[in-house]
Amino acid sequence: MNTVMVYFVSALVITTSTPPMGWMQYQQSYSDLKICQQHIKSDEENIKKSLRSYLGNRLVVIQEMQCLTFDEAEKRNTKLGH
Repeated sequence: MNTVMVYFVSALVITTSTPPMGWMQYQQSYSDLKICQQHIKSDEENIKKSLRSYLGNRLVVIQEMQCLTFDEAEKRNTKLGH
């Protein structure tokens, strides 16, 4: 049985919350990593605007964006203290 990998546009953000650093994921999923990565490249500014709008004054900086599975983001957030 093949396992389908599902990727999400994920952003490493620093906020005024505790802990301050964490990975946030969009709800839209991609079954192809390259398509997810292309979405980040082609729509990066709109993704950043969306994060700024959602987080408001809590956002300090958007460190980076990657395509991650739910499990990858969860493991990274656990390491960051979430």
